[in-house]
Amino acid sequence: RKESTMATKRILPQQITKIATDLARRPQRGLTVCNVVLVSITSVITWLFSSYLHGFISLIAIDTPENALPFKVSHRSNIPWKQAFLDKPIEMQKGVIVQNGGVVDYSDYTGPSKMFTKFEYPFPCFEGEKGLMKLSPSDRGILFHRPMKTGSTTLTGIVLRLVHNRGQQQYGYDKCKHRSIHGTGLKFEFAKRDKTKSFLFSIIREPSSRALSQVFHFQISVGQNEPTDGYLKEQLLQVSNYEHYFTDLGTRNYTIDIARDQRKLAQGYGYKSISEYKAALVKGSPAENRKYQRALKHFRKFGGDTSEHDLIRDILEDYDLILIMERMDESLVAFQMLFNLTTKETLYTRARSGGSWSNGFPDRPCVYIRPSFKSPGMKKFLASDEWQSHIAPDVEFYKAAHKSLDRTIEYLGREEFNEKLTVFREGLKLAAKNCEGRIRSMCSTGGAKIFPVNTTCYFWAEGCDHDCIDEIDL
Repeated sequence: RKESTMATKRILPQQITKIATDLARRPQRGLTVCNVVLVSITSVITWLFSSYLHGFISLIAIDTPENALPFKVSHRSNIPWKQAFLDKPIEMQKGVIVQNGGVVDYSDYTGPSKMFTKFEYPFPCFEGEKGLMKLSPSDRGILFHRPMKTGSTTLTGIVLRLVHNRGQQQYGYDKCKHRSIHGTGLKFEFAKRDKTKSFLFSIIREPSSRALSQVFHFQISVGQNEPTDGYLKEQLLQVSNYEHYFTDLGTRNYTIDIARDQRKLAQGYGYKSISEYKAALVKGSPAENRKYQRALKHFRKFGGDTSEHDLIRDILEDYDLILIMERMDESLVAFQMLFNLTTKETLYTRARSGGSWSNGFPDRPCVYIRPSFKSPGMKKFLASDEWQSHIAPDVEFYKAAHKSLDRTIEYLGREEFNEKLTVFREGLKLAAKNCEGRIRSMCSTGGAKIFPVNTTCYFWAEGCDHDCIDEIDL
């Protein structure tokens, strides 16, 4: 819009000046005047890009039972996951998680899983580039694949604190090389990484909650659309929400033969050719069209011969750890033990979520993130066969992650793990107490813009709790 363009022209010089001033007041970073200007410009471009984006193993143990394919999904999607992270320990009962009235049953899961094992190589700290949110691929360092709406901002804070503290205290760098910005596994070329000189990990969330949270963040809060049941259903059923985790986390290229796969698809529905099938779709129902679009997306990205379990197995093989948002504390203790970190290095405070403010557009710099909710109609929809078939591949991967975390905990030793988990949760209490009222992000609690020079963040709204956590004696 014209108004947005004019606002951008007015604000850009102010932003560059503010960020340059902030950097100039931090001589310990060792930046020259030229570097300050370059980093400042890069910072503003990244800020604007993300704002506008809101508008749109060493040892691997894989379980693949003979009856893994074809698989069947049985999952309850209308789970009231309101809180972002656990406020109290969860109860585990043979593959069932009971948490604040919600239940996730993965005891029926028989597909691939992985026992993640300890990183047996030297800590992969290499001199980091200038700038914190690099978009270019890297074959070494601390590589955090960062999906949207999975608690990844909180985890990014841990990563930034880790790479700065280890880099400065042990290696003489400003920070260790790392990646921690949104982007797909293919885009960052993680398949080319050196597994002896890098640690690759990611975090996922219960698929229905993740998809709904993303719609509430971008379409409802940023886009200012009304969250009617009809609008929410329309957004959730977008093909982008089908096989979301495979598309986001996947690192491999697959053999594609669109003509062959489309022909097989058409013949599977009793048509001689894809053109005949498409002609029938014109007269068909929206549900039939979505079914076709989902199949087409799979064929174009993964090929017709690659199953969901193949994709799950490949992702698990390629990553050193998959964390789970609903089991954040357990995941971080596993991260600590696998990567030989201290309790203090994995502490966190809760980052932005629904009910708080986030960055927006230049002419609307702070956006209130409306908490997601489920009306009776939406609860019924999320439990329907229509939605369950749409989200089924992500649910299967989510179950694989739970099974893998369970196996990893057993590998690490349940008794030692529980001891470290107790210490970790005590540390979280100390962090919450020490950081209370001291964290200043890009927006105030009342929605006023806070310029970078006045925040407590490393950059943008990332790692805003690093100073108050570093002060903790643990």
